Amino acid sequence: VNDLASSEEEIDFSPKVAFIIDDLGYETEVAKKIIELEFPIALSILPFLQHSEFIAEEGRKNNQEIMLHLPMEPNNSDADPGPGAIKSYMSEEEIRQAVRDCLLNFPYIVGVNNHMGSKITENREIMEIVLEEIKGYNLFFIDSITTKDSIAYEVAQEMEIKSAVRSVFLDNENDMEYIKGQMLEVQETALREGEVIAIGHSRINTFYVLKRMVPELI
Repeated sequence: VNDLASSEEEIDFSPKVAFIIDDLGYETEVAKKIIELEFPIALSILPFLQHSEFIAEEGRKNNQEIMLHLPMEPNNSDADPGPGAIKSYMSEEEIRQAVRDCLLNFPYIVGVNNHMGSKITENREIMEIVLEEIKGYNLFFIDSITTKDSIAYEVAQEMEIKSAVRSVFLDNENDMEYIKGQMLEVQETALREGEVIAIGHSRINTFYVLKRMVPELI
C-alpha cells in the first residue's frame, strides 16, 4: 500500500494493485489464513481489541504491512466505531491523545486508514488535527471513503502526507459471487487507471476469493 500512497505525482506505467483487509482484531481463525496468503496484504487492525497485538506480531512475521484501522465517529449515531474512536465532541488535545493512544496500541504500524468515520472525514478542522499526528509518526494515510463527501484525502494531500483513496470495496455483500465480481472490477480499474486500492474484511468468503483469484490476476 505504501507504494501507492504518494504526496506527489509519479510516472509509472505498470498497473499496481494493493489489498487492505480491515476490521482485524476480533478473531484469529480467519485472520491467520489471511496473514499466511502468499502475496502482499496490508493488515488494517482495530486498536484495543483482544487480538490486535497478536495479529500485528503474526503479520510482521509473515512480512505483511501493518496498518492502524483508526476508529472514527460515523454520521449514523446507532453505529459503534469501537474503542479508541475519534469523536466530534472531543477537544483538540483529546483528539491528539486518542490518535496517539491508538498508534501505540500495537507495533509495526506503517500507515492508517479510517474505520467508519463519515462524520469525521467530512470535518476539515478535525481531520487536520488527526493528520498532523499521523504525519508526526511519518505514516501514510488511506481514505476509506465511507462518505462521498469525505475531504480526508484532499486535506492529507494539502499537508503533503503520503496518501491515497480506496478504489473498490470487495465485500459489501458477504457473498462469494459478489466478491468475485468485485475482483474483476479491481482488475478492470487497475488496467484503466494504472493503480487500485481494494479493501475487504476478515471473512472466510473474502479469504477464499483472494486465495483463488489474486494469483491469476498478478
